[in-house]
Amino acid sequence: MGGRGVGLFADEKSSCGLIRISGIMAFTASLVLFGVYSAKSDLWQQWQPSLAPKVDSALRRAPIAEAPAGSDVDVQAAANYTGRYIFVDLGANRADSLWVFLRRPGSKFVFNFSTPDDGRQPEDAEIFLFEANPLFNMDLVNAREKCAKEGINVQVYPARPVHTEDSVVDFYVDDKNWNVDFWASSMNPESDGVRDNFHKMRLTGVNMANFLLERFLPEDFVVVKMDIESTEYQLIPHLAAHSVGHIIDYMYVEWHDWFGSVSNESRVDAAAAKTALEAMGTIFPDYNSPAKRL
Repeated sequence: MGGRGVGLFADEKSSCGLIRISGIMAFTASLVLFGVYSAKSDLWQQWQPSLAPKVDSALRRAPIAEAPAGSDVDVQAAANYTGRYIFVDLGANRADSLWVFLRRPGSKFVFNFSTPDDGRQPEDAEIFLFEANPLFNMDLVNAREKCAKEGINVQVYPARPVHTEDSVVDFYVDDKNWNVDFWASSMNPESDGVRDNFHKMRLTGVNMANFLLERFLPEDFVVVKMDIESTEYQLIPHLAAHSVGHIIDYMYVEWHDWFGSVSNESRVDAAAAKTALEAMGTIFPDYNSPAKRL
């Protein structure tokens, strides 16, 4: 046991020697670093006056940061907003009324829809086509592609009935009266022509009040054409109930008031809704899809 004790003591002395050497080296290193730091400090004191003009010049050349949101720049941009030009076609058929709106020679009939006072023409509008009858899907797609080649912005919603909510609905397709472009197709199973000439389908309806309110502003110039085979008697009250009249400037409605399936109550409700929309600013010009050839 004594031998082990001597050995332990010898190890301790060795350790103390190493500690002293390490301490001396660390102290020496600190002196060297201090000298370097002092030299750098002296050099910085010498260089600082000559660098100051360069730094100041660089700061003067630095780009000015963009104004944050809510600044006077945003207010000015809002004041300069002229509004978008919008045409929404509800019941686009084979895109017949699209060509009428664009005033193309050879269109199915002649009608001049309202345009903005600033000189913009129909070709400048953003156009949205809705048609429930799936028989016209390819016609709508072809119309969109043709307009795209001419730089006209057309979006199509084929096989999408306009409705009061986003939901699956029954749509009755007239697939027999080909000579009049299947005119009787409707969401109303009692609509004239549907009872004898229909094929029921399940399609996804579009809440038209939401569609308009979510996409457009009161500052936009919005024209809506509606030819939806008596469904206007449900849709017009829906639009009025959601105050969409503040969005729509002109609404061209073909009223199917000669349909025996339209009840007196529906007529009264639609008339009251039309008056409410007019009070909000919507203008209802006369419209009945005149079939006059160019």
